[in-house]
Amino acid sequence: MLTVSECERYLQRIGYVGGVTPSIGNLQQLMVAHLTHIPFETVRLHRSGIEPDLDVGVLYERVVERGQGGYCFELNKLFQELLTSLGYEVRAAMARSTDTPGRVDPINHRGLIVRLDGKDHCADVGYGGPMPAHPLPLEVGTHAILGSDFIVERPREGWWVIDRISSKGERAGLMELSTFRVNEEDFDPLNAFCASVGSEFRDSEMANIRTRGGSVSLLDGKLTIRDQGCVHEMRLADEELEAALKRYFGLDYRFMR
Repeated sequence: MLTVSECERYLQRIGYVGGVTPSIGNLQQLMVAHLTHIPFETVRLHRSGIEPDLDVGVLYERVVERGQGGYCFELNKLFQELLTSLGYEVRAAMARSTDTPGRVDPINHRGLIVRLDGKDHCADVGYGGPMPAHPLPLEVGTHAILGSDFIVERPREGWWVIDRISSKGERAGLMELSTFRVNEEDFDPLNAFCASVGSEFRDSEMANIRTRGGSVSLLDGKLTIRDQGCVHEMRLADEELEAALKRYFGLDYRFMR
């Protein structure tokens, strides 16, 4: 668990000024604050080629103190530590992305399940894409969250399917989330696999952060800004890339080039 001072510093990092007593409302605010201040990113991994260290102390130093981001094995683990320290009932979950039509990915994601008011919720801050910015009830049906609709199904025991309705009104895959018991060390080989050559996380420079009006994402030099339903894309020259990383994501990795 994090100390009181570490929790305070973490909350400062994400610009959070709300309550800390476990509740749906406070968890909603915590998730939005996290998603708008700490980017999902694989820039550090791509440039260094070094498997991320998942020690909580290392994660805290890197993400909170040094202002960096990370991917699911880093961000959701650190967020779990914060929530546990604040008194939430939270546990890690294995999951897989389902955002590529016709392709079944192996288990490649660390999810989070928070239990509040007798119900389980998906509370993910490490997906790097259009996941709900508020806790999503793990209940069969369609759930409206901040102007977007998400579909939750339970195709078999121990698994949930989470899809979304796109801006075109089409159903799009997001994630399959397992509720089976998982141990912390089970994520070590998954982290090693996702950080290895041949993985999209290792081979591409990706970044994504939520904004008040939408999101900003980067994929191998292509910047996409979504704001109030409008989409603006641009291809960045090498000399523009570092400035964009700093401006939109708060990342400074010039020393790694």
